[in-house]
Amino acid sequence: MKRKNVMIWSIVAVLLIVSYYPLKLRGALGQEKEPMKHFLAIVKVDFTTSEYEKISETEYGYVYVSDSSFATVKKFMSEKGWKFTEQYGSGLEFKKDGKTTIVGVKNYSSFYSLWYVPFEVFD
Repeated sequence: MKRKNVMIWSIVAVLLIVSYYPLKLRGALGQEKEPMKHFLAIVKVDFTTSEYEKISETEYGYVYVSDSSFATVKKFMSEKGWKFTEQYGSGLEFKKDGKTTIVGVKNYSSFYSLWYVPFEVFD
């Protein structure tokens, strides 16, 4: 009997989690290609200690997701040795060793942001 209750509550918990995210993200999952990658990255951000998660690679750089926008991006870039200089709309400008790069930040939903980090950041 006890085992059956544990199993039932486990199923209920999984169903709640699975139904919670579509409500939380509403139309956001349909905005980008490969919504499952975005969904899994968001779950990792929510259930781990990581502030951000890499989603994919594009021809220009990497796409990350975080639950906050500019503060997390600035911290990430600072850890890579880049210094924040200015904000241009949704783009954040950083400088390092005479080089300049811009990281684009886009709201993915009211809870998450996507940011596009050029390959040159990792050189």
